Amino acid sequence: MPDGKTKADEVPDPARAAFELSGRLVLTGQYEEALTATDEAARLYRERIAARPGRLEALGSAAPLAYVLVLRCEALSKLGRWEECLRTASEAVALSRSQQADAPFAAPLGATLMGLATALWGLGRPQEALAMARESVALYRRLARRDAAHRPQLANALSLLGVVLSRLGLHAEALKVTKESVALYRRLISADPAAHALGLAQAVNNLARRRSVLNQGRRALRSAQEAVTLYRQLALANPAVHRRDVAMALGNLARMHFSREASLAAAQESVAILRELAAEVPQTYASSLAEVRALEDRLRALAPPPGA
Repeated sequence: MPDGKTKADEVPDPARAAFELSGRLVLTGQYEEALTATDEAARLYRERIAARPGRLEALGSAAPLAYVLVLRCEALSKLGRWEECLRTASEAVALSRSQQADAPFAAPLGATLMGLATALWGLGRPQEALAMARESVALYRRLARRDAAHRPQLANALSLLGVVLSRLGLHAEALKVTKESVALYRRLISADPAAHALGLAQAVNNLARRRSVLNQGRRALRSAQEAVTLYRQLALANPAVHRRDVAMALGNLARMHFSREASLAAAQESVAILRELAAEVPQTYASSLAEVRALEDRLRALAPPPGA
């Protein structure tokens, strides 16, 4: 056979195919479909582990199973199904910790810890989320020092840690780690813009919030404006996924109080996008729409400036 390949090399791997499909579906915002794909991938990897307990082949299936569970948790979180997300993330962390002594499992553990932190945060348990987020950051720092390929995961973990710290009122530390995340993403995006555009947008949007809480008005405004620009660029390529991101970034921009007219315009555009999304998936977007509509009403009620 050409290139020294065997027939076994050309046989499609159904578990790997289901895994890759899961990732694509999550990336494109098809979360219900992603749940079906992750179910299939997880079933196949579990069967392999059960068939070869304690052997090297089982380890080779445990790592992708952990990542599949992280993808499932991400899809569940986007659908607001936090209890299921927590159960899935807890299973992923337990699986990762059971294999932690094996060097290949350090990165999966970091990913599962972030998934668990996200689930705990979504369920209003920020103290527990903080412990998981800190452990994930510490792990990815060690990995990134040894191998630069882990810098994207470190940047993502730092961004999540900043969110949790802010919710707990630890605003100075939250600003520090969020700035580190943004700086890291800027270095990454200079080498590969497509791969890291979403991470940078999320981190910059978080930075705007951190600066706003600390009354860094002008800097917060610049970050919020940059986040809207970054999300608009992403939405041009993939509107199905990133229209909501644009809407939420616009809502964040509207809260910066830089001018009544500009804030109101941002809120109105956010409401228009969320109204369209809520018409398609009301259970997912209704609460976000209500929140931004209330902001729009407050801005409308403000007295216009003299001479307006």
